[in-house]
Amino acid sequence: MHWGETWRSIRQALLAAGQQRALREGDWKYLKLAGNEFLFDVVKDPRERSNLKERYKDVFERLKGDWEAWSVTMLTERPRPAAYNNPSNFLADH
Repeated sequence: MHWGETWRSIRQALLAAGQQRALREGDWKYLKLAGNEFLFDVVKDPRERSNLKERYKDVFERLKGDWEAWSVTMLTERPRPAAYNNPSNFLADH
């Protein structure tokens, strides 16, 4: 399935921030944090304490693949935030 079709058909929420990567689909959440990967059922386990990636390998692999497919369409992250050293009047056009 093409990524655009996937996005429209399953209504996913995606996140890429710092070292955290996440995708939410229905009750499922794929999370990659500091090199570790997790799968949670956020309805049954709202505190995200039980990693289900081994028990539901098919769900884990599908969500991970969907996140990776989305990620390659995004710009590369900066290693650190951009520096904004210009005074405000330098950028103002009015």
